[in-house]
Amino acid sequence: MRYRAEIVVLGFAVIVGLAAGQAVGASVEPRFNAGFTVCDFEQTRPDGTLHTVTTAVWYPTSERELRMRYGARPVLGKAAQDAAPDTAHGPYPLVIYSHGYGGSGICAPYLTEHLARLGFVVAAPDHDDAYKANRIRPPAEVDIREYLAAALRLAHSGTNFDREAHAYRPRTISLVIDKMLALSNERDSRWYGAIDAERIGMCGHSLGSFTTLACVGAGADYRDERIKAAVSISGGVFMWRAQDYQTVDVPIMFMYGELETTENWPVNDKTGDTERAWENCRPPKVLFLLKGATHFTFAQGSMDWVLGRETDWDLRSRQHQVIKSYCGAMFQRYLNNNLEAEQILTTKDPLFIEHRAELQ
Repeated sequence: MRYRAEIVVLGFAVIVGLAAGQAVGASVEPRFNAGFTVCDFEQTRPDGTLHTVTTAVWYPTSERELRMRYGARPVLGKAAQDAAPDTAHGPYPLVIYSHGYGGSGICAPYLTEHLARLGFVVAAPDHDDAYKANRIRPPAEVDIREYLAAALRLAHSGTNFDREAHAYRPRTISLVIDKMLALSNERDSRWYGAIDAERIGMCGHSLGSFTTLACVGAGADYRDERIKAAVSISGGVFMWRAQDYQTVDVPIMFMYGELETTENWPVNDKTGDTERAWENCRPPKVLFLLKGATHFTFAQGSMDWVLGRETDWDLRSRQHQVIKSYCGAMFQRYLNNNLEAEQILTTKDPLFIEHRAELQ
């Protein structure tokens, strides 16, 4: 899938055309407040048992934001809890967020809130991982060191990673898309008419990146063709072979951190694996390496102590601004056909050690 964009710049003005049914030329800056609610969806496991998929949902609203404490292990943010969605300016694109191993749908409100303010509905389910270090709803009882040991074993698995054992993750994503679209189609639902079924994106951190890549065709086993754009954040790219990426045909962005490069991150070859992913995906594609970032930079709070590092909170704030800007631009460009966002994607931020953008 290739995209052709024509951008004419006069001074500081960007002149954009119109594409049928798309919000071309919409602002790349936030236009809404972020609403937040929690939905419970029933899913049948392969063994026939029922499982509740608790899903955090952020969305555009006009109601006032207040400080939030998300989750069983509180993560701070700001949103209007259980506010009415702003359906007057919809329908909105849907973005699915997939968390890392043992994490939760509320692991990155700095990003999910931002996307809602831009005009996206964001749904982030709690995955049914064997270890659960956090949950949208209490409790989240886990021995943190046992959890980290399990995560480390998974990270060392390389291409021997058991995809079928983790297939519950992409299946959950498809279920959440089904359920959110069904709510948007129900006349009695608060979400009636809120979501555009033709504009769906996905992003995921760590094992959530494996989930994202699976859903957009890597390996082709769990592909959900409704997803039109993807972002791999500090990704589970070691789980795939070079040829697996050749079946990915949606615009994709890869990002990872300087302190995950091979010399700083002995767990796996993040540099080589990300390079392989980048080279074997077709355009449009974007990659950046973020200065001073660890694996945990891309979530919220800090687990840098696992790496024996202290967190530089001023740097973390600047890093999060960059992540928000480029993720937002990716979805603005390829879900909203907003050509103004292309300027962001092709610009190298001062915090980038490396940046590549092939959009044609």
